[in-house]
Amino acid sequence: MCTDAPDDICPDDAPLTVLYTGTRSPTIKHPGLAIVHRPMLKPAPLDFDRQRARALAKQAKTLVFYSPNAVDHLADSGVLDGLALHEKTAWAVGEKTAESLHERFGVHARVPEDPQFTGMLAHFHARKPELPLVAFGIQGSPRSLMGDAPGQFAPDDAAQIHQIPIYQTTAEHHADLGETIARGSIRWVALTSPRGVDAFVSHFSASTLAGFKLATIGPTTADALRGHGLTVDLMVQLPDRNAMMLEILHAASLAQPPSTQPP
Repeated sequence: MCTDAPDDICPDDAPLTVLYTGTRSPTIKHPGLAIVHRPMLKPAPLDFDRQRARALAKQAKTLVFYSPNAVDHLADSGVLDGLALHEKTAWAVGEKTAESLHERFGVHARVPEDPQFTGMLAHFHARKPELPLVAFGIQGSPRSLMGDAPGQFAPDDAAQIHQIPIYQTTAEHHADLGETIARGSIRWVALTSPRGVDAFVSHFSASTLAGFKLATIGPTTADALRGHGLTVDLMVQLPDRNAMMLEILHAASLAQPPSTQPP
């Protein structure tokens, strides 16, 4: 089911069509897979205090980047321009974020062995990072470096921990989404965040949604789906959109498990 959208990937006669709702489209190409990309959320920069952010980043010994979107919006803001980033320790939540850091800043960031936020907290619990620390992410994120969980920082460290939201997301409307769904080719819907779940569910009735297989990235997104009374058919742990597509292909018996895919 091909469309005119530039991010759609539609090989001829693909037996499986996935509606991908994350911000960035998968880039994987597989003869058995068609991808219709309709992001539920649109990232947009925040009007944050750039002078303060630059001063804090200049003093920081550790920098944390939560997502590729955070890296891109930070790079576009110019806040880190001219700073000696190679003298600081940079942490990235996920390999994709690390790749974005290298592309935009030339920085080689560390990625936790378990490449997600909880994995970074586990590393910080085992070995506390150098302070001051500045983290850049999205407005309203439930993820926080402050708290009483292992790896989070206690109130005594609050003066040296700075979490700066530099972008936000807003719901994106797709006039053709209802028609796209009505064509009947889509079998799986891939959802990547709780806010994306809320935006997607708002478009359709429960009976319509019951006709799809639903895949999520991470337990938080899965819980958001269940909160709407929907069944999670597949949960992918790591925030990797291409790996998610391979997992869906495997679930549909059209590919080997991702761990056995050739490099």
